[in-house]
Formats: sequence, structure tokens, C-alpha cells
Amino acid sequence: MLLGLIYSLGIPGLDLSSKYYENIPLNILYSISIIFTFILIIKKINYENKLLSLWGSNTMLLFVIHPYTNNIGHIIVEKLHFGDWYLKFFISLFILQGVLVIKKKYIGRGIFNYV
Repeated sequence: MLLGLIYSLGIPGLDLSSKYYENIPLNILYSISIIFTFILIIKKINYENKLLSLWGSNTMLLFVIHPYTNNIGHIIVEKLHFGDWYLKFFISLFILQGVLVIKKKYIGRGIFNYV
């Protein structure tokens, strides 16, 4: 049913940085449904998942770094003149995952001694 709604109505325009909301009630319903979908997916995943453990144990580092990775994703998308918020989102996730892999590899050395 959710996929049918998304297909018929499309993904609503939502840009929090410029305070642009295409359709406020639709944005609220869409956001709530996405959050519930993520919750259901995470509940189905084994709790010993290495990816979830890595992201969960580095929450503060991700919180501090994510604005910078979002800006990098924005710059890349603007230079390519291709994509929308979802491409920025995936670029940001990719960079964040790279930072976490580097941190895991060099834990206890250099700057990662303090992070």
C-alpha cells in the first residue's frame, strides 16, 4: 500500500535547510511511514550485525561529522547537476562509512586515540 501511495503521489518535496515544504500533511505522513519502515527493517535484522554495531558505537562521531559530509554531498551533486536530496544522502552515508572504516583500522593511533 505504501509503495502504491509513493508511486501515485511521488516523493514530496522537502528541503529543511531552505524551509521548503511542498505538501505539509503529505510530508508528515511520508516521514512517519519511512521511520516506521526503518524501525521494522532494523527489528528484522540480526542484532549482532557488524554494520549496526559499528554505527551504533560511533554515534557521537557520526553526529559531529555528518554536517560536513552533507555539505560534501551537496557540493558534488551541485557540480554534477544531477540528482536530488537522496543522492546527497547516499554520498554522505558513503563518506561516513569510509570514516568509520578508517577509524576502526587505526583505532588507538593518531587522532583516533582521542575519538
